Amino acid sequence: MKWHPPPAVREEPLSQEDISPQLDFLYRAENNFMYWVQFADAKAGGVILVLSIGALDVFHNTRNFIHAHHLAHPTWGWVSFGAFIVAVLAMAMTIGGVGRTLFPKNLPSRPSDYFFGVVARYKSSEDYHRAVSEKLESDLIDTVALQAWNLARIATTKYAHLRYAYLGAFFFLVSWAIARASLSFAS
Repeated sequence: MKWHPPPAVREEPLSQEDISPQLDFLYRAENNFMYWVQFADAKAGGVILVLSIGALDVFHNTRNFIHAHHLAHPTWGWVSFGAFIVAVLAMAMTIGGVGRTLFPKNLPSRPSDYFFGVVARYKSSEDYHRAVSEKLESDLIDTVALQAWNLARIATTKYAHLRYAYLGAFFFLVSWAIARASLSFAS
C-alpha cells in the first residue's frame, strides 16, 4: 500500500455563518443578473414584433412611397419619400441593435466553475465533483462572484445595444407614420 501525505491544512471559516452572508448575496446577485439578461432578450423580441408589423406595410407600399412625388400634390409626395428613406434606415438601426442585443460580443474572462460552458468541459461528473470539492470556501465565493460579474457585464452590454434598438424603433414608427400620412395627403 502506497503512503499518501495528509491533505494540506485548509483555512476554513469557523462557522457557516461566517460565509453564508457573502454566498447568499452572490447567489441573489447572480440570479438577478441572469433574469436581466433574459429580459433584455425578451425586450428585443418585442422590438422586432413591433418593427415587423410596420415593416410589412413599408415593404408592401415601397413602390407607392418611391413614386409619391408623381401624385396630385408632389410636395407631400417628396415628404412621403423622405420619410420612407428614414424609416428604412431606422429599420436597419433597429435590426442592428436587436442583433447586437441577442448576440453580444464575447467578453474575455477567467473560467468559472459556476458557468455551464466551463462545467461541460470536465470529462466526467466525478472530475467536476473533485474540482469543486478541492476548492476552499474563498475559492467558491470567487467562482460565484466571477459568474455574477460576467452576467452583469453581459446584461450591461445587452441593454446598451437594446437602447439603439429602441431608438431605431422610435424613429421608424415616427417616420413610418409621416410617410403614410403624407402619402395620403399626396393623393
